[in-house]
Amino acid sequence: LLLIRSKVLFNNGDINKTELIWFYPSSMDPGKIDQLEGIWNKYFKKYFKEGKTSKLSESIAPYYYYQNHGNVIAGTDTVVSIDIGGGTSDVVIFQKEKPITLTSARFAANSIFGDGYGGSPNNNGFIVKYQNKIADLLNSNKLNDLERTFNQISKKKSEDLIAFFFSLEKNKTVIREKVPLSFNSFLSTDNDLKIVFIVFYSSIIYHIANLMKAKGINAPTNILFSGTGSKSILITNGSDKLENLNKFTGLIFDKVFEGNKKHKVKINIEPNPKEITCKGGLEIDVDTIGDIEDIKSVLLGNTEKSTINENPIKYNNIDDDVINSVVSEVYNFIDVLFSIDDTMNFKRYFGVNSAHFDSYKTILKEETLNLLDTGLRRKIESLNGNTNIPLEESLFFYPLVGALNKLSYKIVTELNK
Repeated sequence: LLLIRSKVLFNNGDINKTELIWFYPSSMDPGKIDQLEGIWNKYFKKYFKEGKTSKLSESIAPYYYYQNHGNVIAGTDTVVSIDIGGGTSDVVIFQKEKPITLTSARFAANSIFGDGYGGSPNNNGFIVKYQNKIADLLNSNKLNDLERTFNQISKKKSEDLIAFFFSLEKNKTVIREKVPLSFNSFLSTDNDLKIVFIVFYSSIIYHIANLMKAKGINAPTNILFSGTGSKSILITNGSDKLENLNKFTGLIFDKVFEGNKKHKVKINIEPNPKEITCKGGLEIDVDTIGDIEDIKSVLLGNTEKSTINENPIKYNNIDDDVINSVVSEVYNFIDVLFSIDDTMNFKRYFGVNSAHFDSYKTILKEETLNLLDTGLRRKIESLNGNTNIPLEESLFFYPLVGALNKLSYKIVTELNK
């Protein structure tokens, strides 16, 4: 706030007329939002006197950027906005220029690059494959400061090391010395690990398609991406030309909605996806949005495709029938995904190494029940005993968090030795 105040004064602004819009995660509890609002208001009033504050879910704002700058309008058509962060992905469905459904899950960039459930960098396929290559490039180009940083971070979590890998591309020394250290480029041309990004992306689209079908919402004409984690979508595609990804996404909706509908979906990704949340916040009258709690929805993730509103399951009464149904639904997703290869060959369109397709499917399915149980127990532990509440997120993604970690590791250490 002191930095903001200095910025306003430096540009000859009036602190008494300053308005502040602050964002919060859509998964945050209403009680915590109220506490945070109290803190913002207390200190804003201290430094800005008569100014005004407003709050907005960070998953709502990106649509309004695209509406005003990308010519994407949710009128009679349906538009889906997907904000992928490090830890969570938020999905908002828009019709008639208003948000009508919102859902959130702890399934995001860290699910691709992290350590699954309790692993370590030694069991992370991305680390195992690339850490020596990057260390050698730092050493051979005498980037000593960066090499020291690398050695310090290498003892921490995979997420920290991966973040360091991605940051090297924009490091001033790396740019000045013209060192080929683009981790993004390494991954975009890695035909062995490309399947991990395909599974991640398609699982989100598959889940959204099932949620929309369950709620009677038409398939979207546009899907908008925001958040730092959405850069992984470009790795999936291999370039910023999105025609192949558009076709692939439409095929997933065809499979879920059934029949030869040939859905046409356009993917929209900005070069700086993190910025558009803030820019979108400036394009909207926050007071017209309403309470997002009224539009939150959770798809259970079972074969019946039921939502929590239809089937109000709480954490303390999840039974074996629910668990087994979720396992079956994860199997369904994997089968649907790999069946698309018959129509749109993954090797031709995305460069996926298809020599091990059967192994990919086996790895993704082999510990589904165990990984679901682990993910659910982690969630229940985080509730600190408050389990008498409806599910806050789908059970569908829990096994996939661990499965993606296993898949990348086995591709590097077993399938492509």
